[in-house]
Amino acid sequence: MRSAEAPPRPRTGSLGLRARFALVVALVVVPSGVLTAQLAVQRQLGTAERHAQESARSVLDLLGSGMTNLVAAGDVSGLHDVLVDVRRHAGVVDAFVVDDDGVVLADGTADEARRYSRAAGVDLQALAAGPLVTEHGDSMDTALPLVLGQERIGVVVVRYSLAEARAEAAAARLLGVGVGLLSTVLPVLAVTLLAGRLTRALERLTGSARLAAEEHLPRVLAAVREGRVVTDDLLPRPVEVGDGAEARELATALNTYRLVVTDMAGDLARLLRERDARFRSAFDGSPVGMALVDPASGRPVAVNEALCRLLGRTAQELVASPLVELVDEQDRAAVHERLDALLGAQDAPAPLLEPVELRYRRGDGTVLWTIASLAVHRDEDGAPQTVIVQLVDATARKEAEQELVHLAYHDPLTGLPNRAHLLEALERALGRSRRSGEPMAVLLLDLDHFKVVNDSLGHDAGDALLREVAERLRATVRDGDTVARFGGDEFVVVAEPRCAEDDATALARRVQEALAAGVRTEGRTVTASASIGIAVSSGGRDARSLLRDADTAAYWAKARGRARYELFDDALRRRADDRLLVEQELRVALEQGQLVPWYQPVVSTRTGRVLGLEALVRWEHPERGVLAPGAFLDVAVEAGLVARLGHAVLERVCRDLADWDARWDAAGIGPGQKRPWVSVNVDAQQLHAEGFAEQVRGLLAGAGTAPQRLRLELTESAFLDAASVDAARSLRTQGLRLVVDDFGTGYSSLNYLRRLPVDVLKVDRSFLEGVDVDAEAEAVVRAIVDLSHAIGLTVVAEGVETPEQLEVLRGLRCDAAQGFLLARPMPAGRVLEHLRAADRAAAPVLTP
Repeated sequence: MRSAEAPPRPRTGSLGLRARFALVVALVVVPSGVLTAQLAVQRQLGTAERHAQESARSVLDLLGSGMTNLVAAGDVSGLHDVLVDVRRHAGVVDAFVVDDDGVVLADGTADEARRYSRAAGVDLQALAAGPLVTEHGDSMDTALPLVLGQERIGVVVVRYSLAEARAEAAAARLLGVGVGLLSTVLPVLAVTLLAGRLTRALERLTGSARLAAEEHLPRVLAAVREGRVVTDDLLPRPVEVGDGAEARELATALNTYRLVVTDMAGDLARLLRERDARFRSAFDGSPVGMALVDPASGRPVAVNEALCRLLGRTAQELVASPLVELVDEQDRAAVHERLDALLGAQDAPAPLLEPVELRYRRGDGTVLWTIASLAVHRDEDGAPQTVIVQLVDATARKEAEQELVHLAYHDPLTGLPNRAHLLEALERALGRSRRSGEPMAVLLLDLDHFKVVNDSLGHDAGDALLREVAERLRATVRDGDTVARFGGDEFVVVAEPRCAEDDATALARRVQEALAAGVRTEGRTVTASASIGIAVSSGGRDARSLLRDADTAAYWAKARGRARYELFDDALRRRADDRLLVEQELRVALEQGQLVPWYQPVVSTRTGRVLGLEALVRWEHPERGVLAPGAFLDVAVEAGLVARLGHAVLERVCRDLADWDARWDAAGIGPGQKRPWVSVNVDAQQLHAEGFAEQVRGLLAGAGTAPQRLRLELTESAFLDAASVDAARSLRTQGLRLVVDDFGTGYSSLNYLRRLPVDVLKVDRSFLEGVDVDAEAEAVVRAIVDLSHAIGLTVVAEGVETPEQLEVLRGLRCDAAQGFLLARPMPAGRVLEHLRAADRAAAPVLTP
């Protein structure tokens, strides 16, 4: 800090005003002249004091611009440092900063008792009108409110001593009174000469103070604001007067103010330069692409090196045109909309908008996916000054999301659309058929003897056969037709437009001919054939019913000798009537409680312990025995019985959990085995049903079962609308955990799943096909596991049937697994026995 030179003091032995007045009075005795001179002195002294106050206010304005930021940042140490410097200046006896409640934040001293105590003598109400100068005895307080935006956040007070000046003034007044009493005659010439001499000295003082306040101090403040060094040519020159001790004392005071201004201006300018340097260092060195944009023109006024690298352009190129012109045209409307919201929200509580995905065009023409954040900096009046743009490269993440979407909609082995994609494409085709009135057809192909190929030649040969069949189907179908892998060894062709029965049967023959040519795999030639079912659209058929009819026709084609096709007709329809009988019996079964859950253990791949159980519905048919869901679940869905069936299963699961808890201690299960949770499959119809969350809560409360013991499994398609997501969130707030079942067969990407209220992801069994022998299949499962963990999901693999599959899953850090290898579904009465055996073996127990 620049040190203040001591102002010149009066020369020793010089004749003061009191002595001169005494000499004049002694010579000429003029009370009227003395009184006139005295009044002139008082007037000039008052003028000097007013200019001194104006200078003090300017100093406080200078202090306030820096201290406001320090108070706003809560930087008590910075306040302390500035006040220590202020206290060193001549004439300053005290300096402190208080908050808006009058509590001392800092005073530049080591007095801890004073800090955070209420300051005396600070009139906060009076300060509402602006800066305030008050006198307290022998001192003068200059106070300035510190305002951030429209809110006062504190006050800075500097106290100057007036004792010496007032003592001199009091002595002068006493002298004037004394001389007046002794004087009787006023020599005009002596009084005129003396008054003129004093007046000229004081005029020089007031002129210097006025010049400092009106010209020099504004230039100093401008230099500080602009970060320029405060040079001597900007400062007022030292005040010089002729003889007269009192005049020289006033000159000394003004010179002291000058030096105080000089020191504080230099300190504040230095602080501003340091702050600017820190900002510049952070801005230029940030790994995040950043730009400061002029809101009026939209052009960047500053960009950092990271942004140049990100967009593949030089800084000169970036500042030459509006930044929004580099945004991909598909995203520009969204950018303008967000900018309008950002710049127009002057009274918004936060100047930052939620990050948004934007595409930018790089210098080489490629598209860059980014996460863009926008913020605005405003001036004291709230007008936008700068828009702050931050860009983070999101290309890799976006590509990963797109890859997951592709995996979710396509079969990884053949590259064909999968079941989820097929259903979507078929619904669109049916819509076009209804609008145009033209028929369309579905061909379902079930490869013949495919299991024989797998068993004799191995899975690699089977995979090669599937890929070849896929290629031949692509080459055989018509333009506009869709080929999909329906699952396993089944393929579907959606034939449109104008595909009547004759067209469909001709296409089926061409497919049979294409498949008849031998396929070379594993050194052998394999002849492929397929049983084909054909269903032609009519009236208001939906996708599932059309596929069902095609599947029924394919079943009868295989039953009648394979390598042939069957057209779904009235005869086959009559066979479908048998399904109606199943529906009727199913309704009776629901009334009589024949539908019960069986339980398949879910096992930790790390410890081998049973973590929980999945409830799988079984029909304990009085004549046909125990039936798996495949015998009746489709009928239940079509008949709208899923909600009743689901309620029955949920009610029985809650009772089973309570029953196991009651018998747990007597079951002899060791402490290493935790009490299992149970996951129950919930159909989308159940989730959409009014009051479903309350129904679940009531079942748990009625059985006395904790919500944490129950998990609900939902397919990806159950989350396709906002109402479903809200219902799921309501369930989750009760303490239940939610599971996404059969991932990869629906519509969701992991990026979408991370925004859903789910905890667990179950990998569909189709992803495990060949995972122990196929590097691509393993890579797909690895990607699902890693990305699921990255967004906080637990991963369960279902359909584990071989030790090799289980070993691969362990290596991929899949959390849990279930399948016939580990345990088959079992009735509730065998669960505790299984858990006891599993605990004793400290590993999954295989159930025959």
